[in-house]
Amino acid sequence: HTLQHPEIHGRWNNHFHLSRLHLQFHYNIAWQYDLSPILSTHLNRYKASKPDEYLQPPAPLQRGPITSSDIVEVATNEILCKNRISDWAKTVYQVWAPYHDVVDRISQSFINR
Repeated sequence: HTLQHPEIHGRWNNHFHLSRLHLQFHYNIAWQYDLSPILSTHLNRYKASKPDEYLQPPAPLQRGPITSSDIVEVATNEILCKNRISDWAKTVYQVWAPYHDVVDRISQSFINR
């Protein structure tokens, strides 16, 4: 959700959430909440070396074809909802593809910890 509304959540949030998706989709990391502070630590180290870096968001309405409204539509069906959430995350991840190399550096640091 934050990658579809980056103006609300702030620029380093984009790095964090895109790195998390990259770890899940590119490296098959099964994400758990307790990994978030670890990723945050690696992102903080990265930020120190790239203080002016900015991930330019895709244009509004070009941030993925699935939105939170599509999730609400299937919320009462657990299987459909899980599938839709997965599809949602994958489509958002893909529209941020120009920055996959950037977040791969953060992801590598996380993996090599």
